[in-house]
Amino acid sequence: MELLIVRHGEPDLSGDDLSDPPLTDLGQYPGPAFQRRVLSGFSDIVQRHPGETVAVVCHGGVINAVVKDVLDSKHPIGPNHGSITRVTASRSGVRSLTTFNEHHWQHGL
Repeated sequence: MELLIVRHGEPDLSGDDLSDPPLTDLGQYPGPAFQRRVLSGFSDIVQRHPGETVAVVCHGGVINAVVKDVLDSKHPIGPNHGSITRVTASRSGVRSLTTFNEHHWQHGL
């Protein structure tokens, strides 16, 4: 986390980004403020790394937010722990889901 803060600065926790109510049950999904923060961060990554391949290691809730946006879905998506999802993104805003929930190496574990 310290390396991320050194590279990208302290997170901005002010304003209406904190407007989501606290999650009270494990099956509950984060609200619109979380979705906005994730998509803003995703767009920042795309803008900062034009033409590059970037790996983002994150929680399934972040994957859920990005994939729901790409598919224009209102339903939660459930990636497996340790899976890989690939999204192709352009600076113009075009997003495509290339693969979702790859986890073949986990079979038999």
